[in-house]
Amino acid sequence: MTQFFSTTLYQHATRICHQFIRARHGNVLLVTAIAIPVILAAAGLAIDLNRYMKSSGYIQSAVDQAAIASVAVDGQDRQEVATRFFNASLSDEIKQYITLNSISVSESFPPGGPLSVTVSAKVTLTNALGGFVGVSSSGIEKSGRATRAVENVEAVVTMASSGTMCAKKKRIPNSAKIVKGDTLVALDPDPKCTNFKAMKQGVTDFIDIIESNETVADFKVGLVPYNYKVKMPDLKNIPPSLKANEPKGFYENLADAEPLAAVVPLTSNMASLRTQIDNMKQTPEGIAWSRSDLGTHVAGLMLNPADKAYFNGESPKAFGDAATQKVVIIMTDGANTGCCYTNWPQDNYENQYVYFHKPYNDDQLKLCSVLKEQGVQIFTILFDVQETDAGGAEINNVFARCASGAYDERGLEENPNAKLKCDQKQNCYNVATDEDLKKAYRQIAQTFYKPSLSE
Repeated sequence: MTQFFSTTLYQHATRICHQFIRARHGNVLLVTAIAIPVILAAAGLAIDLNRYMKSSGYIQSAVDQAAIASVAVDGQDRQEVATRFFNASLSDEIKQYITLNSISVSESFPPGGPLSVTVSAKVTLTNALGGFVGVSSSGIEKSGRATRAVENVEAVVTMASSGTMCAKKKRIPNSAKIVKGDTLVALDPDPKCTNFKAMKQGVTDFIDIIESNETVADFKVGLVPYNYKVKMPDLKNIPPSLKANEPKGFYENLADAEPLAAVVPLTSNMASLRTQIDNMKQTPEGIAWSRSDLGTHVAGLMLNPADKAYFNGESPKAFGDAATQKVVIIMTDGANTGCCYTNWPQDNYENQYVYFHKPYNDDQLKLCSVLKEQGVQIFTILFDVQETDAGGAEINNVFARCASGAYDERGLEENPNAKLKCDQKQNCYNVATDEDLKKAYRQIAQTFYKPSLSE
């Protein structure tokens, strides 16, 4: 009986197959009808799988950016910062098929640091064709973690305190060709000393921002006000290197350089430092030219433990200390290192960049080179200096070369004959207004957060 049933079933199946083979036209239609949905479903799943893989990468990159942004802020809502940077990291095209369901931020700040922030995001991905097979969306969860390392910061800020900081510049066409350059610069006295106050506010902002940085374990700051001289804390105790290339008594005799605030040695007492800055004064009657190489020289000495006796401040760490970042901020509001004015009328300072002596640009560059060899990071600020000013192109080149960081992709810095531009160098700021001057100091302060992605 079983054998009969099997034989009959076999014969019936064979007959159906033969009929199916003979009816080719109808079979093709049937196969096509069956295959099309399968092919469409497979294609849809392939498209959605590709979208899912790409979206996963975009979401991971977005949470990484959100984590870096979140760990770099203090005194702000990290959740809000993370959400804002997450959304900003996604293109409009991606946002068309991604919905952010939730984003969470968690902090880890053990004693002694480092501060770590983890950002986790849950999103819904709308599938392109998955709905045909009942899969209209997919969920993606990604996390990114960023860390802000603990470090010590020792920063010395040079502050131009010559009479030009209490004056307003006006540029005059150089038709008479009195000096080399396209324009002459005249200065009208500003009794309010607007520029000088902006510089002081910028330095104060710099201090405030770094002081609020939770992971700067030890923060010391020194100040070097300068015109063409510097007033050391003890005028009877001048470092030999400062005396070497100057006339006898050059630094001790400050009568012709006043008013000039004294150098403020390295200190971690920020309240005292703010008071020193508030009390720093300059007037249009002050000397009207400056040598930033002197400020740079003193700044370097201040960061060297071997020269501590000349300053009586807090002792700096040794050069090369892995846990300490040494910083010098150099600024000038003019062609910088040259001397002098052709005249000094009571109400107008004209032709300020006429050189009676060789400019000290070479000295400035040598000092910057030595500091960078010691691992010191240098930031430079040019305030209201145009390349077309007499001496403007030269000081752009000097301050660009002094600044740490990369120049543009052309590698011009390797060419000693090339004239570099400040605004093309990473740590060189060329600003034109008081507000931009303050902003430059704030931007420099932000570089000490140094967040990085971590596993």
